[in-house]
Amino acid sequence: MSNDDDIEAILKIAVSQAGGIEAQSLRERLMLSAAELGLTPEQVAAAEDQWAAQEKERRDLAEFAAYRKRAFWNRFVSFAILGASLLAINLLTDRSILWAPWLLLFMGLSIIRRAIGTFFPGSDRFQTAFERWRANRDALPEAERPRTLAIDLALRPPAIGRERRSRHGRERHRSRGSRDG
Repeated sequence: MSNDDDIEAILKIAVSQAGGIEAQSLRERLMLSAAELGLTPEQVAAAEDQWAAQEKERRDLAEFAAYRKRAFWNRFVSFAILGASLLAINLLTDRSILWAPWLLLFMGLSIIRRAIGTFFPGSDRFQTAFERWRANRDALPEAERPRTLAIDLALRPPAIGRERRSRHGRERHRSRGSRDG
């Protein structure tokens, strides 16, 4: 055992193997341990609040990273399709002047820049984008927030479109029923 994290991991394993331990029992153990260390309930509550905030930050960062990766791959696929199309147009129309590789070069530089920002998230730009993303996400009503980590908000159809599609599906189903009956 080299540090506190090792001890914490061992305790987590022991608690999980004990099974049947209720949350209230764990809470009582936490308060007993805190009392043995001379900590007040207010200090424990403050530590719990700090831990909850750190855990929320960690989950938000993981969700944002998944969002960024999905957005990157969507852009990359679009780039590949557009690049192949431009190259085909260039080769099918006039082979004496190759202009498509120059466009692909500059578009590729943009993709490389985005890849660095997505897969190496240590920059201030990443933190700024994360804060902006979180503010936009938190501005949504709870019912409209994504339920999974990998949902790309830019690709979700608007609520009106979903209603229109579902209403159209019901109308189609009703019209089939009226023809059969």
